[in-house]
Amino acid sequence: MSEALKIVLTALLGVVVFVLGQIVVRFLIEPLLSQKKLIGEITGTIIFYSNVGAGIEQYYYDQIKRLTESEDPLKDIVIDRNKDILKSHWRNSDDAALTLRRQATELLGKTNAIPLYRCWAFLHLVRKLDDIVAASSQLIGMSNSTHSGSFGPR
Repeated sequence: MSEALKIVLTALLGVVVFVLGQIVVRFLIEPLLSQKKLIGEITGTIIFYSNVGAGIEQYYYDQIKRLTESEDPLKDIVIDRNKDILKSHWRNSDDAALTLRRQATELLGKTNAIPLYRCWAFLHLVRKLDDIVAASSQLIGMSNSTHSGSFGPR
């Protein structure tokens, strides 16, 4: 074999190995990392919004009612503060519902983007598909309950 042919074959083999490596990175490793990153974000979201839907509205309604009937000269300030707390709680509930629902759909989408997912799950390299579907369902259930007093796994 001539020296020129060895150089060409070596260069061609290098290009083939590079292209195959890029295919593995783009179509397998990046989707796996993306899914893992999202699972971490979901964990953070659940912790961050864990006080949402805690059923605190009734407490503030009762406080407003009690203060309305009071003779306290500062009652208007406290009533306004309680109303602001309720509005903030409602905004957080809305944000939590949207975030959890978006993450539930992203989890399924990112999982479906991983080629041969069931094979990787069989090898215990990723979570089982049934667990992913159940987690997504739980997140949707949590997003539906952010405005009630039962935020948390169903």
